[in-house]
Amino acid sequence: MVRKPPPQTPPPCAIQRAGAAVVFAPHARTVRPPPAAQAIAEELVPRPGGGYQARSAQRNTLSPPTGTFNFVRVQGETPRARPLLISTKLPHAQLTGGRPVVYAGTARFDRGEMAWWSNYSGTYQPIAAFRAQAGLPEDKFVPWQKLQMGGTAMQRGTFTERRTSGAPERPASPAGDGPAKQAGVKAGSASQAGGSKT
Repeated sequence: MVRKPPPQTPPPCAIQRAGAAVVFAPHARTVRPPPAAQAIAEELVPRPGGGYQARSAQRNTLSPPTGTFNFVRVQGETPRARPLLISTKLPHAQLTGGRPVVYAGTARFDRGEMAWWSNYSGTYQPIAAFRAQAGLPEDKFVPWQKLQMGGTAMQRGTFTERRTSGAPERPASPAGDGPAKQAGVKAGSASQAGGSKT
């Protein structure tokens, strides 16, 4: 009877090398064309007579913007070549296209006329004191905190108006004598103050 030699196992380093070769082997990637309705950044340009227009490089058009837009001023080769990119759908980080950011925020337009602009940007959150870097009219600037206090909710890059109709109601006291009880407290404190003078 002929004895077979025991099967030889490869050393552990050979197994690791073979596993790494499979993991790090070049893979064929399928590049899908972008969907037709994909959001594209537009450039905000001033109109000669005042106001603004949105320049679409994709459609090769100029149109007055209407609505609330995210904007990013990106670094250019010269100080004059710093485009201001806008979009209603793209977040600030995607607007930049990987370029360095000079200033970012949100702006509201009505047929090309700017209603306000703010330093609201969830990604960059620039300081209000540096707002001149945006190159937008400073008299239209509103800090993002003031916008929230005014009733404009800002979450995930979208704006919705939240305003109540009328003044807020005062909570009533459990006994039902809220205003009278408050007046009594004021009168009691006044009499105590008068008693302390003598």
